[in-house]
Amino acid sequence: MKQLRFTLLAFLMVMVGLTACKKDEPEVLDAENLTIDLSRVDFGNGQVIGTIKASTNKGTLAYSITSQGAPANGNVLAGLAINPSTGVVTITNSLEVGRFACASANQSKYPAVVSITNGSTTKTVNVTILVGCEE
Repeated sequence: MKQLRFTLLAFLMVMVGLTACKKDEPEVLDAENLTIDLSRVDFGNGQVIGTIKASTNKGTLAYSITSQGAPANGNVLAGLAINPSTGVVTITNSLEVGRFACASANQSKYPAVVSITNGSTTKTVNVTILVGCEE
């Protein structure tokens, strides 16, 4: 019986030691920039145009657009929306996307910045929409 107690006690001490030595794995949040070429297709409001690719080893991802386009007369007209839980990007104002992208200084591009968080870590990615502009 003493041998069993000693064996059980030794086993428990080893398990506690292994558990105490195990370090938390580092938190990882990976995400990729997204470029969407709409230069050869018609696009309209409500159209899904892409998905932000992101992953994490801790928590649940949440997506938000932090900036897009540029102010027109002091107002930012939102051309894109993002699903906060899936990262799916949708056009909400096709006229704004086309108007902004086709302004000569913008080189047929509509930019946006997306913030991704898992609750404790945040990463930003760039979204670029390429638009065909008639000259």
